[in-house]
Amino acid sequence: MPRSWGLLVLAGCSGGAAPAPSFATQTPSPTPDASVVATEMPAWTIELVESGTSQIGPLELAVSARPALRIAGTFAGIAAGHVLVDRTTRWETESSVVGFMLAMTSDASGSPWTVHARDTELVLSHGGTAERIAKIEYDYDARAALAFDRAGTPHLCLVTDNSDTDAGPAKGTTRYATKSASGWVVEPVPGSSRHCTIAVPADGRVVIGTEQGVAVRTGPTWTEHALGGETRVTTTPAGLVAVVERGRGLALASEAQGSWTSRPLLVDAGGDVLRSAIAVDATEQLHVVYERDRGQGQSDVWYLAPGAVTPSKVSDEDARIGLAIAVDPAGAPHIVFSPMLSPQHNQRVLHARPYRAGDPQTIVPRRVGDYIAGCGMFIESVIGLEPGDDPRMQRAFADCTDEAYRDVTTETVEQDCAAGHAYACLLRAAWAGKPARTFLDVYELDKGNERIEVGEAEVFGPETVDTKAHDYLAKACAAGSAPACFQLAFITKTSTLPQCSRSLPMACALAVKGATKAELTTIRSTLAEACRMATRPTACHMLAYLEETGLGGKKSVKEAKQHYQRACALDGAGACVRLVAMGGKRAADMDEDHFRDLLASRGVKPKR
Repeated sequence: MPRSWGLLVLAGCSGGAAPAPSFATQTPSPTPDASVVATEMPAWTIELVESGTSQIGPLELAVSARPALRIAGTFAGIAAGHVLVDRTTRWETESSVVGFMLAMTSDASGSPWTVHARDTELVLSHGGTAERIAKIEYDYDARAALAFDRAGTPHLCLVTDNSDTDAGPAKGTTRYATKSASGWVVEPVPGSSRHCTIAVPADGRVVIGTEQGVAVRTGPTWTEHALGGETRVTTTPAGLVAVVERGRGLALASEAQGSWTSRPLLVDAGGDVLRSAIAVDATEQLHVVYERDRGQGQSDVWYLAPGAVTPSKVSDEDARIGLAIAVDPAGAPHIVFSPMLSPQHNQRVLHARPYRAGDPQTIVPRRVGDYIAGCGMFIESVIGLEPGDDPRMQRAFADCTDEAYRDVTTETVEQDCAAGHAYACLLRAAWAGKPARTFLDVYELDKGNERIEVGEAEVFGPETVDTKAHDYLAKACAAGSAPACFQLAFITKTSTLPQCSRSLPMACALAVKGATKAELTTIRSTLAEACRMATRPTACHMLAYLEETGLGGKKSVKEAKQHYQRACALDGAGACVRLVAMGGKRAADMDEDHFRDLLASRGVKPKR
């Protein structure tokens, strides 16, 4: 997917002003004055991060700047959320999910956590795992926000029923979710809102920003405080921060002894404030970005720096689809916004940062990086990585086969591999070793002459163990690619147990043959977790086999049938055959003709 960079030349950026001692003492800013916004020096560098055909749904954006700059959203016209990470010379897709991306933040260690809506579920993802949080009615109708308390426990606010339908006007149902020892607990929040933000101060209370003000949870009790507009909340080590949109201005709200007061932060924006976002830097200074209505259906984006007297204009473009801000460790703000759809119905995601001396007027598009990341991601999926969601792979395959990438050279990929990019090392391994796809749907276990299918996956790798290919796979493995480590183990005929995980059930399946009793217990537990979120039959099929035989745990024919049924529904032909042999039935929502075709592919003709 093409990317291009450009520079928007503006001036009067107050981001260079010395930080105020505290945002609480910040002087209210007057109406933006055109005479202040001179043209002597550029103020912001703006790059086009993403561009593609849009799709109806929650196209909100999220950005995190510690330790790496990441942008999350639902991009490119498919119902698939992506997290993009800035690699200095290009943006790369770090992770993808099926569904609409709603929120992203980093924990204390800098690891990203994301929240997305998929069909009728709200899902929290982190470190390759995904947890179902709550049931929702429509994925395109949901909004959410995520925050952590001092102990590192995640807390979420969730808004549904926020769109008018044929059944009536929006209800704006707000809920709160947190994780207890027994699992996720979801409870209603008083009032209604179409958006929410969430903060957890050091005292352990939960504060949710709504369209009217804040809802505060103290112990099991919720209390509403009306503040007169859409309220954004966050925390600092010193306490709570809340910014309220009030018509043509912004207010800063604070709490003392259970009572909330507010004072002007921006006296007059020069037009109605349509939306805003806030962030606090390492010195507890408040950064605010907002969209201002300038009339006749047009709006623009402005930034209010800590201690600034006058806001800085970021862009003449609007932020109708999404607006977010984060501050990096150096104190520089990063603003991400998505303007209204273009006449061609394209959705664009823009990233703005303060201009730095020497910034060029144009920067070479990051197309080479797209190609490398796309091919590497596709190779990982072919090896057997799950979840192998179709939209994610469609995107990767499109980048990997784009005609515009014909100028990518071996040297380019070599340099990226040497810099520690796993995707580049995987691609270089494929080029070095005459890539072929080895079908791994059958694997012989220690059970007489019986053979069991462990999936419909393929392993991508050299036809022979080419020395160069082996070296590049080793580099990709060292750079963090678990599928590359798995491929190394496969071609060298060593145990794949170290790579056994929820995202690589094929490694678990192939590790069964030589596993000890204790290892079988671990493999079975891992496969059970993988089966719940599986998009391929491998995990469920092998889990069913372990349950049927009693390996790694208790023997259960009933559970084995259920998991053979699920593997069959995921197009596992061998699982369908085993299901019939055990007297089981196909899944209720599985097409009968398709079921019979899968059986026929293994030479089985079921009775009518």
